[in-house]
Amino acid sequence: MNTNGSKVIKLEKGFILKKQYKNIWIEKEKKDKLEKVNKLVTEKIPFKIIFNSYVVEAIEDNKSFGKNEFLTNLKIGDTIEIRMRKDGDKIRPLGMESYKKLKDVFINEKIPKDLRGEIPLILKDDEIVWASGVKKSESFKGEENKKGIKLIIRRQDEE
Repeated sequence: MNTNGSKVIKLEKGFILKKQYKNIWIEKEKKDKLEKVNKLVTEKIPFKIIFNSYVVEAIEDNKSFGKNEFLTNLKIGDTIEIRMRKDGDKIRPLGMESYKKLKDVFINEKIPKDLRGEIPLILKDDEIVWASGVKKSESFKGEENKKGIKLIIRRQDEE
């Protein structure tokens, strides 16, 4: 198991050996794995919705704190989409002029392979605004202390 990143090996009696970056463990294989709904939701700002196991909210504000909030230059009445990732997705990370493949962002941020498909993406006009809790887009960055739309995400059980 000298590979970087993630690896899964099936063992006997329904167990699997998992490696994610520097961690290795054994767990029971989940036979009845619940599939996350890969739906597309379209909402007009402001809103508060439940998307899979997350609460996603867009409100007018002038400050944001931490990785679960993003102050954007979006406006009241803008329409945004929320969905899971697709092959070929790209984002323009904060501080960068060019776009980067979302897959590479997840690898660089050491997001485990089996969790990458669960991270909600927020888009405007087919451009990623925010890979929720992971990477914010330079194209949609708002200014602190200036009114904008704050996007907030949290797990539903943190409500």
